[in-house]
Amino acid sequence: MYQRILVPVDGGAESDRGLAQAIVVARRLGSRIRIVHVIETPFVAPTVDTAVSSNPELIATIHAGAARVLQAAVDRVRAAGVQTDQASGEICNGRLDDRIVGAARDWPADLIVMGTRARGSLARMFVGSAAEQVLRSAPCPVLVVHGAPPASP
Repeated sequence: MYQRILVPVDGGAESDRGLAQAIVVARRLGSRIRIVHVIETPFVAPTVDTAVSSNPELIATIHAGAARVLQAAVDRVRAAGVQTDQASGEICNGRLDDRIVGAARDWPADLIVMGTRARGSLARMFVGSAAEQVLRSAPCPVLVVHGAPPASP
């Protein structure tokens, strides 16, 4: 059924919850997990992109951080006895959701499992949600694992 599970991670609590749920599903079904980590550079101002892309030390630091996040996720999956392969993190000028959907198509994934914050409707209206966009355009089912609800005012 779901033999190839794609899990985007960023090292945060929300993606950790998504990874934990993916491990549960994979163990039950004997699935394989692919971990992806996309580094999204700010694309609101061309000068920011240029500053990032022309700074080799900054790029090396970003890639080292991505490698640590990926390796920690892969180690966690393997420690749970689930097969995995590691996809590389990348710096991209596109949208995070486009890269996740692209990775799901390229692999090809049977299921995407991802964590998300529980945002109020006002925050979602202004900020949007990568998970929501992935849900709209994914080539396969998406399991969204919600984080803790926001604190009451």
